[in-house]
Amino acid sequence: MIKEKWREEPLYLSILALVGLAFLIKGVDYLMLQSLPPFILGVLMVLGLLYTIISESRLSRRLARVIAVFLIFWGFSRLAVELMFSFTSVTEAHIRSQFTWVNRLLSALSLFAGFYIYRKQNLKN
Repeated sequence: MIKEKWREEPLYLSILALVGLAFLIKGVDYLMLQSLPPFILGVLMVLGLLYTIISESRLSRRLARVIAVFLIFWGFSRLAVELMFSFTSVTEAHIRSQFTWVNRLLSALSLFAGFYIYRKQNLKN
C-alpha cells in the first residue's frame, strides 16, 4: 500500500517523512535536556504523520490539515519573532542563536511544507 502511494505521490510522502523526522529529532534533543513534553509532542506528531501516510480515511486527511496549519503557524511565528528581535537589541546569546540564517531557512521550509500539505489535502477532497 505504501509502495503504491510512493509511486503516486513521492514528493508529498517525502515531505511528510522529513517533517516527522524533524519533529522526532527535536523531541530527542529536548529529551536529552530532560524535558519530556516536547518529546511526547514529537512522538505524537510522528504517529499522526504515519497515520496520514498509511490511512486513506477522512480522519487522516483532517489530521494532515491540522499538522499543516501547525507548520504554517510555527513558521510564521518564528519569522515574526525574528522580525521583532531585529528591531530591538537582544543581548542574550541563547536567544540570538535561535535566529540564525539556518533557523530562518528552517522556518521558511516549515511554511513551504505546511502550505504544500494543506494544498495537497484540499485537492484530495
